[in-house]
Amino acid sequence: MEVGLFVLGILVGVGLAWYLLDRYQRDESEAREANHHARVTALQDEIRESDSALAETKDRLIALQMEHRTADARAKSLEADAAQAKRAAEQAVEQEMRQRQIVVELQTELDALRRVPSARPAQPVRPPASTARALKAGDDLTEIRGIGKVIERRLRELGVTSFRQLAELSQEDAKKINEAIDFPGRVERERWIEQARTLLQP
Repeated sequence: MEVGLFVLGILVGVGLAWYLLDRYQRDESEAREANHHARVTALQDEIRESDSALAETKDRLIALQMEHRTADARAKSLEADAAQAKRAAEQAVEQEMRQRQIVVELQTELDALRRVPSARPAQPVRPPASTARALKAGDDLTEIRGIGKVIERRLRELGVTSFRQLAELSQEDAKKINEAIDFPGRVERERWIEQARTLLQP
């Protein structure tokens, strides 16, 4: 009887131990599964946040690329405008210089015209004998650079009416002309003699 009770006690103890062990294992497994599920959930949340951040970064990158392209286009437009403005400024400066030159030339001729009545009478330049016939025909002396209408009229008053006369001027004649037009050294400086000889060439 006692032996039977002892064996029964052992069996009950073994069964209880097995039950408790199985319950412990199930609890531990459930805990591990819950922990694993929580970690998976956390990882999924991190992945979603990463995807959201990546999408936001892509959007920002696209926006920056568009801004960069817009800035490049604007910069090219500004460069083109600057180049055009520079060309316009250069043309304006060049035009102003030409106008200044024209004003100076007109002022010079005007000053010469104002001085003509008060200038002392100059001795007429005696043309060389070989050009006596040329005096009757006459040339357009304004074709020579440096001779305007006023100076041409003054030269004709001095008896110089042709290219050949200018081409054959002596140093003394050139000096007289410079004194008569009140422009010392102009005949030599502007190479009237050389220009006249060039115009006489066939």
